[in-house]
Amino acid sequence: MQTRFTLLAHPADIGIEAHGNTVAEAFASAADGLMSLLADPATIHGRIPKEVVLEGSDLEHLLFLWLSEILYFCDGEQFLVRHATVTAVTSSHLRAVVVGEPFDPDRHVLRTDVKGITYHQLAVELAGAEWRLRVFVDV
Repeated sequence: MQTRFTLLAHPADIGIEAHGNTVAEAFASAADGLMSLLADPATIHGRIPKEVVLEGSDLEHLLFLWLSEILYFCDGEQFLVRHATVTAVTSSHLRAVVVGEPFDPDRHVLRTDVKGITYHQLAVELAGAEWRLRVFVDV
């Protein structure tokens, strides 16, 4: 799986546009995009797995919940995610495994203080044969 995401400019926020051949790949790419904002991924080792199971009302809601969970790991648990593997996504259910490690101020380089995930221009869409996700985060 190839991680594909682009950071988008916005006057007050930062956007992430993620792509994937499947919706699961696109969700994983969105998590990678968020983590690239939060910390330098090269400084994070994937040593500890954590399972994530989420229920939502639709794919957009799941994307919001998914990225909020990644942000919570960083802010609430001081756990930096190196990589995410989304194993199942339906219109109302997501199952994934994230791997990472506890924050170490001597080794990890933090970048942007993300306050939260927003619904502003939130989109999950199939464009041809590729899934595209767009989300903006409050900084």
